[in-house]
Amino acid sequence: MSKKSDKIISNIEILKSLEDFGLNETESKIYAALLSTGGGSVSTIAEAAHIKRTTTYSTLDGLIKQGLARFDEFGFKRKIVPEDPQRLKVILEQKQIKLTKTLPTLESMYNLKGNESFIKYYKGFEAVKPIYEKLIQDIGPNEEYFVLSNQKMWHERDPIFFEDFSVRRGRLPIKIKIILEQNDTSQRYFERRKLYNAEIRFLPKDVKLETNLVITPQRTLIHQLVHPIVALIVENNSFIKMHQEMFRIMWNSLPKEEDE
Repeated sequence: MSKKSDKIISNIEILKSLEDFGLNETESKIYAALLSTGGGSVSTIAEAAHIKRTTTYSTLDGLIKQGLARFDEFGFKRKIVPEDPQRLKVILEQKQIKLTKTLPTLESMYNLKGNESFIKYYKGFEAVKPIYEKLIQDIGPNEEYFVLSNQKMWHERDPIFFEDFSVRRGRLPIKIKIILEQNDTSQRYFERRKLYNAEIRFLPKDVKLETNLVITPQRTLIHQLVHPIVALIVENNSFIKMHQEMFRIMWNSLPKEEDE
């Protein structure tokens, strides 16, 4: 076995790169051996890779299927040779295309159905902001977006972010219904409800909230507005439907507000 071959096979960084690409450890060693030797008989490649001959046979078959090796005929001899390493780039691009096509299906699987559930826990105010962005990214046209909130505490956490969020959410073709604790901030919010594209009703004056509840067809968010700032996301159809029905009951029990 040549010194050149030994050098490449012992190069952990190269082997690791091949494994990061998607080859397993055995495939990486054999492909590196093919490149370092320029190809040869199965026995030659097995020796260069320090892999058993029987294992080398099955692994070479996998590399051929991936387009990283091929058999060439030299007279009455058959030689296994490597394909150009540029082939790795082509394969990677093909994998990217396949992933792009498959991603919508994977996303739909991620939004679990039926009795399956996902509960996610977030801690800290900065961790909560992306949750709100996810809510308006995933909701579809004409779907319902329900909120039960202490608007004063919610808005004051970051007035710039939440004002911008409210305006951007209001531009979506969705049905927004908001039930608010009564306070000065909530009243101002109500006066600007057309900008937010929202129907708004108020809780009785003696009802106080320390959480923000958001219900969409995709998930339910429970966001604690007092320290420690935490949030729970539940993605479960039965759980979501129950909260939607509870919200509708509450909504219908509250008087419709009119401008003075």
